[in-house]
Amino acid sequence: TRRIGLEIAKYPEKRMKDALETARALARDAEAWDKRLRAFAAKKLLKLKNQAWLDENEKPLDAARFEKRIKPESLEAFPKGRFEFCFEDGDIFWGHLIVISGGLEKGPARADIAG
Repeated sequence: TRRIGLEIAKYPEKRMKDALETARALARDAEAWDKRLRAFAAKKLLKLKNQAWLDENEKPLDAARFEKRIKPESLEAFPKGRFEFCFEDGDIFWGHLIVISGGLEKGPARADIAG
């Protein structure tokens, strides 16, 4: 099992407890969240990779290979069930991070590359 960093933003005690509950909820179903986040990243970013980020002579990626290459790096948990995951990109985007944000209720909502 790979460990990832966890950051809880600094909040007053009540909001801190809420942010910790977000982290606990994600941890309780970590395997399902991992699969869901990887699939979301592939859905949102695969087309960008294959249209604009291919190295010379590099073949386009499919979703399965995309999902397999990215690795979780960190999780930031917020109050009200919000979260932000960062994944190492497996050199898909030349070393940039993949950042996925969303919430417990609706799931992942946005995927971007950063750094």
